[in-house]
Amino acid sequence: MSNPAAVHDATTDQRGRGETLLKVRNLVVETDQGVPVIDHVSLTVPRGGTVGLVGESGSGKSLTSLAVLGLLPPGLRATTGQVELAGVDLLAARTSVQRAARGKQVAMIFQDPLSALNPRVRIGRQIDEILRVRDGLSRADAARAALELLRRVNMPEPEQRAQAYPHQLSGGQRQRAMIGLALAGKPTLLLCDEPTTALDVTVQKRILDLLARLQQEEHVALLLISHDLRVISHVAPDLVVMYAGRVVESGPTAQLLAAPKHPYTAALVRNIPSPRARTALPQPLIGVPPDPAHRPPGCAFAPRCPMAQPVCGNESPPLRPVGPAPTVPPAGARRLSACHFAEEVTRD
Repeated sequence: MSNPAAVHDATTDQRGRGETLLKVRNLVVETDQGVPVIDHVSLTVPRGGTVGLVGESGSGKSLTSLAVLGLLPPGLRATTGQVELAGVDLLAARTSVQRAARGKQVAMIFQDPLSALNPRVRIGRQIDEILRVRDGLSRADAARAALELLRRVNMPEPEQRAQAYPHQLSGGQRQRAMIGLALAGKPTLLLCDEPTTALDVTVQKRILDLLARLQQEEHVALLLISHDLRVISHVAPDLVVMYAGRVVESGPTAQLLAAPKHPYTAALVRNIPSPRARTALPQPLIGVPPDPAHRPPGCAFAPRCPMAQPVCGNESPPLRPVGPAPTVPPAGARRLSACHFAEEVTRD
């Protein structure tokens, strides 16, 4: 198996943030048949910081987050690499350590809260059950604490919503309930998997503003996963771009948007709708990501890439530094790209 990202991490050292909280190093996730669906992915998230993980559906974003949680679907397993959370490698840890980390150290906000929430249990009860187990609170104290959590996530009429079932809430209210549920364990890291999918633009902004406020108030780190570069660019100072199970570019968001160093990132940037655009996709990206079982021998993006040369079909480009190095750590993340011709990529 090739190892295009073994040398460099998609590392983020965000301004004003502390040490690394999450470090994923050379993570490989394979099917039971030995087919890699996540291929040597490396990234870091600083304590109290926000990192965006972006790519098309099927790029491996959600599977990467599930590997961090140790909740990979049946038929998939992490075979290589490390997932260090606060210095503890969860992949190598005992099952009891992994289970203890979920909710208390790392929690997930799922893409579809209606399917993630228990349809037979009232919202308030779902939250207070976590508080009773974690803090040993009485039922009455846990109910009061759950209500306070709903207030913190700006749930309208929290007393009434606490008594509602998930299907009785709107999409935005269910997402707020999901965020409250995730915060109940007081985690240091939140994995947000497409948290604004299927919400209208106004509700999307409210949810993103809420996450940004909670990140500041709780000093919780966010790994924000999305296929929508427009949405993610507003809240994540640094980005990691995935394609076909691999990291293809990373660095400060502003730099990636202004001057992408991988043709795939450039295509995503071109597809960010202008407020005056008449179509949702100004320049649609033709084709689809390859099947993991039939990944090309060279660059996986080569069949869709307008810049592809013969070397691209034969040699898998390593993830390497591009551009000048940052001066000191507060200056930002190092630019990395997995493209043979990274220096020649243009946005237009």
